[in-house]
Amino acid sequence: MLDPARYRQVMGQYPTGIAMVTATSQDGSPVGMIVGTFASVSLDPPLVSFMPTRTSTTWPQIEAAGSFCVNVLTVAQEPVCRAFRAEGVDRFAGEPWRTGATGSPILERSAAWIDCEIVNVLDAGDHVIVLGAVVEMDAPNTELPLLFFQGGYGSFTPQTMVSPYLNVASNLAFVDRARPLMEELSSTLGCECVLATSERDDILIMASAGVRSDSQRAMLVGERVSLAAPFGRTAMAWASSSDVDRWQRKAQDTETARAGLEMLDVIRRRGYSVSIEDPSHQPSSSPTVSVLDPGAELPFALAPAEGQVHSISAPIRRDSGPVEFVLGLYGMADTSAEGVDRAAQALMKTTHELANHLNDH
Repeated sequence: MLDPARYRQVMGQYPTGIAMVTATSQDGSPVGMIVGTFASVSLDPPLVSFMPTRTSTTWPQIEAAGSFCVNVLTVAQEPVCRAFRAEGVDRFAGEPWRTGATGSPILERSAAWIDCEIVNVLDAGDHVIVLGAVVEMDAPNTELPLLFFQGGYGSFTPQTMVSPYLNVASNLAFVDRARPLMEELSSTLGCECVLATSERDDILIMASAGVRSDSQRAMLVGERVSLAAPFGRTAMAWASSSDVDRWQRKAQDTETARAGLEMLDVIRRRGYSVSIEDPSHQPSSSPTVSVLDPGAELPFALAPAEGQVHSISAPIRRDSGPVEFVLGLYGMADTSAEGVDRAAQALMKTTHELANHLNDH
């Protein structure tokens, strides 16, 4: 018979994320349990799962509620994780939360939360498998997730994450060349560095390095975003007239299309794009809330009404050809005029080096 201790030791070589599954009990009080078994099950329909033990005293309360919320814990929430493993303490004390659509508590500091209705419970040895239909979800914070590995808590040090959808050898070779430069940029400037390429009507996020310092959602490696004016303007600044026309036609309205075209002229003159958060725009799940590209050359001082610098992006071109790749900086720690100018110069130095690499191969 397999030794349980040996089983735990071997399985401990596989790092798992840590989540807190919450619900509202029948008496109206919040309940929660720590799990390392949360998993995505299905995209269509959206289903997730977790596996509580049969001996859990919290699981029957969650089952009776008929719904639950999975809160993906961050490194900063390790004390929360320890509190929920302790007895005789107020487990929710000091942890801000609110009620989600299903009535389940959402921990506001979580890296992500997934609010669900229970749709099935399956037998699985000394555990049960709980299937939940996703009702609502979000990833509001950029803190690194908390991990459980080899019997202890920890996290990981993100280096360059690369899209699994890259199937062109030249793209993979270019990403390998860009990796150390991206990591240096993100480390020096305290931001996220993202490498993307355009594929006809989409932008593909190829790789990212570092962690952004602001609260906006990070771009996901492998994500595709539609090329519609003004988004993707750095990639379009040196595109053919037919590609620019198609890009403009996909804009929300004629005013946005016209503004997008003016931005292309600014980017060609400056050599890179500066995105400014529109203070009147409410944050959403879109990759960016920025819509402006000021015409002034850097360094410049932003008026309070203009918002804050959100990102800087620069093209990577082979000689005088179209843009093949775009390198962007997101969530910079220093968004003063001097800090933005310093970041822009560092970004341009890197894109020039990568452009020389393209020309040499």
